[in-house]
This record gives sequence, C-alpha cells and structure tokens, in this order.
Amino acid sequence: MLDAWRPPGACRVALRSFVVLADVAEARVRSTQHWRAPWNYVRRVGARQVVRKVVSRVRERVVGGPSVAGLGRGVVVEADAGGRFAVGDAVLVFVPRGGLLDERVVVEEAWLWPDELSQPVAPPEGLRWRELRGRVVLPERWAARVGWSRWSGAPLDAPDAEGWRALLQAAAGAAEGVEVRGFDVRAPSAVRTVAWGTREEFGRGRRGRKRVTLVGYGHYARTCVVPLLGDGLVLTRVHEVNAGVLGAARDPRVTWAVSPTLLDDDPCDVVVAAGFHHTHVDAALWALARGRWAIVEKPVVTTRAQLRVLRDALDGAEVSRVLAGYHRRFGEELAWAREDLRLDGAPDGPPLVYRAMVHEVALPAGHWYRWPASGTEILSNACHWIDQFLALTGWRPPLRWAARRVGAQVVVEVVLVDGSSMVLTLTSAGASRHGVRESVEIARGDRAVRIIDGESYVAEDHQRVLRVARLRREAP
Repeated sequence: MLDAWRPPGACRVALRSFVVLADVAEARVRSTQHWRAPWNYVRRVGARQVVRKVVSRVRERVVGGPSVAGLGRGVVVEADAGGRFAVGDAVLVFVPRGGLLDERVVVEEAWLWPDELSQPVAPPEGLRWRELRGRVVLPERWAARVGWSRWSGAPLDAPDAEGWRALLQAAAGAAEGVEVRGFDVRAPSAVRTVAWGTREEFGRGRRGRKRVTLVGYGHYARTCVVPLLGDGLVLTRVHEVNAGVLGAARDPRVTWAVSPTLLDDDPCDVVVAAGFHHTHVDAALWALARGRWAIVEKPVVTTRAQLRVLRDALDGAEVSRVLAGYHRRFGEELAWAREDLRLDGAPDGPPLVYRAMVHEVALPAGHWYRWPASGTEILSNACHWIDQFLALTGWRPPLRWAARRVGAQVVVEVVLVDGSSMVLTLTSAGASRHGVRESVEIARGDRAVRIIDGESYVAEDHQRVLRVARLRREAP
C-alpha cells in the first residue's frame, strides 16, 4: 500500500491506538442490488462496459474499504520545519476521514493536539483500536467535522482545548467495557508515496506510442478513460490522491503516485485530467507550460480566477494543446441536427430554441460533487448540455443568462445575441433505472429534432419525418 500524500501544513502520524467514532456520510454512489439493474444497463451500453463498471464498484468497496472518522494517539513521523509539531512529538489526532485500520494517517495540524500523557514516546510497536460506532454521541461541533476533506474547499474549524476535552470525555465514556483489538506493526513499513513502474524506462516503445499521465483514478477514469486509450497511447503514470483506491494490486508497468501535482521531470507526452473538478486546471497549466498535450475532463475550471489564469496561459502559449472533455459537441447526432435544422446552409435564419429535461442519478450526502470546491450541478453536469447548445449556435455570445432552484429542480436559462434560447431543467427526483436520462428538443423555424437518452434521434417538419436514427452507446 502507498501512503497518503502530505501537503504543506499537515503531519504524518504513526498511530498506536485508535477509536472508531463514526461512519463518514456515504460518499459513493450505490446502485440498486436487484438483478435487473445490470441487465437494464447491458441493453443500453453493452455487456463489456457493464462488466467494467461492476468490477470498478466492487474494487472501491473491497480495496478502498469503509471510510470512518476517529480519534487516535500516535507519534509524528513527518512534519514541516518550523511547524507547530516536530518529528517525535506524541499527539492526539482526530481523523475526519480515513480507513478503518490505517497504520499511518496524514492530517492537518489543526486536527492535532499535544498528548502530554504520553511524552516522550517512541514510534509505535502495535496498533490497538476500539469500535465505538453507535455507542458514542459526538459533541455537535465534532459531529460537524466528520467527513471533512482537504480537497473539499470547506473551511477548517480548528478545535480549542475545551473542544478536545469534550471529545476525549465522550470517547472515554463510550469505551468502557468495549473490547480492545489490535494488530502487530513492530516492523513498520517504510513511508512510500510513489511506486515506480517499468514502462518509463522504454520511452515511447516500439510503436512510437505517446506516453500518458493520468491525474485521477476514480470510477470514471477506470471505466471510461483508461479503456479509451488506443493503440497510439500508452499509460505510463497515474496520480491518485486516495491511496486506498489504488490498493496493493497495481499494474507494475505503470508508475503510481499519490501526489496531486505532476512532477517537473514527468516524461509524458499527454496529460489526462480526470480528478476532482477544481484540480483540472492545474493539469492544463502544467501541459501548456511544457508544450505537452492536455485532455481535460469537464469542467475545465470551477472559478472565475481559474478561468483568468487559464486564459492568460493560453494567450501566452505558442501552441494551444488543451482539449476539453465536452464530447457531446462531437456526437453524430449534432451533425445530423445541423443538417436537419439547416444550420450550416442558413446560419442567419430563425433563432434556435433548445429545451432539455435531464434526470441525474441521486448523489449521497458525502459525494465529492457536493463539495464547495466542486461548484454546483451546473458546473458538474449541466455544462454538457450548455456546451451542446453553444456548439449548435456557432458559439454566439450570451445576451443574458440565469439559474434558479425550483423545488428539487435546477433551471438554467440562456439567451444569445441572435435570439437563440435554452431552457435546461436538471433534477435527481424520480427513478434511476437507467442512470442519467435526458430528453432534448431543438427547434428552428418549422423543423424540430428530438434526442431521447442519447439513444434515439428523430427530426421532422410540419409535413413529414426527416430522419429517424439510433445512436450507438456501447463503449469501445
């Protein structure tokens, strides 16, 4: 297993005792366990893609394990020079989100407190732990800290001495009579944040394939990005900040790193960004500064500040090699719509009227799409349909736009300078038998196009049906 990455301002702590206080709010999408669920998907995307998705979800649960919050005692084994804590300090540590039996944890200094009862202390020889889930009632402020992540963008509310005292009292009271368990770590493993692979030794290989560094190895990357790397590309390096997802069964040909940032000496030709949304722009900037290709999943940026930095970098680059992952603009249905709505032959005709109803899969409370750093549903998902609308209209600038919540729905309205308009409704209310569902209707003059679930396409005018087609959804 690789250790977690340690950012500035955080410490790496070797645990010697730990009490499990609470489950972290479910962060992974849980599909229905009914046997019909995979069959429904097989008919839509094909058996091969369904197998990929099932294997990926099982891997998350088996390799990643449960995510818990807890309180521990341990010794600092890595720290910033001049920080509040130094190597060898005995500390109390609150882990807002971690694995069940982590040998070492990385937490911000705010989650540490001097452990006067244990000074001085040597590195631990064994880890003892108690299971208190369901037995302890956390003080309100501590309960609110369960599930906090350094990537979330949520503020870090550092507890004071009184807060630590309240937490210790709650844990001590609940621990009475609870069995102490443990396992032996008398020969602690070495701290390791990179596992070097063999592919980098051979450069581009015999067929001149371009080397790819992938940033982010979550469910989407495993099931959609990696399988699409064709003969001209070879995966040589992966950066994934969640070390638990990587586990111990890694491809030895690939270099695996838990750092979120690419290294200056990375020899890749192409960077693919598929991690947390607010980190996408970093990969694009890294590639632009070095003349490499960057394929950046949506959204490319999540704030106006990121947009300004990226635009400046693009303006200053000799060659722009950044590709945005808005695949809908390249779909065959868009080419048909341009022809059937006569957009290519009469671009100055009637304005476009675009209506979309989109049903999303309901996300659990702890899902990272809900983090402040990830932005809203518009940035995370609705951007696909907004991009499709703008692509159809030739990227005309907006005259005005608005977004509002109507009960359980998000409604986006856009009007362009030529009078073209879009109304998009996004909701997770309802059945998720087929995952994401959509109904898109595009009208122009006396013609209209309907696209249902990315599978069926119909174009018609007042007199006749112009085109009926089925769209292929099976992934390569």
